[in-house]
Amino acid sequence: MATILLPIPSHDFDPTEVAVSSHVLTERGHEVVFSTPSGEPGQADDIMLTGRGLDPWGIIPLARNVTVVGRILGANTDAREAHTELLRDPGFGSPLPWRDVRGENFDGLLLPGGHRARSIDPTSGRSVLYGRRTTALTWQLERAAWAVGRRTRFWDPHYYRTYREGPGQPAGHMSVQQEVTRALARAEDFLDVDPGVPDHSMKMSGRSRDTMTDARPAWVVRDKSYVSARWPGDVHTFALALCQVLAEPALGASG
Repeated sequence: MATILLPIPSHDFDPTEVAVSSHVLTERGHEVVFSTPSGEPGQADDIMLTGRGLDPWGIIPLARNVTVVGRILGANTDAREAHTELLRDPGFGSPLPWRDVRGENFDGLLLPGGHRARSIDPTSGRSVLYGRRTTALTWQLERAAWAVGRRTRFWDPHYYRTYREGPGQPAGHMSVQQEVTRALARAEDFLDVDPGVPDHSMKMSGRSRDTMTDARPAWVVRDKSYVSARWPGDVHTFALALCQVLAEPALGASG
């Protein structure tokens, strides 16, 4: 059994990527230790959890409970059930404060999606992703969700963008894909779905999500002991790939 650190923010973590990942890991006998800035339980992004607020009428108090677009873009049934289970987890209710985290106490680190952090190796001054092959939220997926959100959540049109381009910056310059790519040793180390990959259209659609028994919609990249994925639709396959890494303890020592 491995002990995995899963740090989350105080508010607005992605419910799918946190709840489903922790469920898969614990179902396979691993211990998941949650950590928040203050040691108080974190709260999921309610918009992503319920889908309320993603439709054009989502600004109206009673009407917002009727979801159409929210059913597509928000957490699905698997994720909502996993989140309900998560709330009953004593470890989730008593997370470790960030100040008390000690790396030597953990066998792995799981960083769920949400607002991204820029992690720099203090020795090299480079990103911890430098020299790795990785994927992340692609500009295609981010742009598609942003386009929908600008129409349906018109009072908050940039909900799907963490950072937006400044004056003179081309479209997508501050996207997750481009920011991650700039941190890598080579641009080609960012791996998107190749056209010849089986089930290419399903993987690229942004509408199909994987399950425990169907990895066709998912795109997950593994580089030694490092595993990455793009969005909540990859989460089951991502968590299973992480479990495979944990089953190979000798590999963990090699990075």
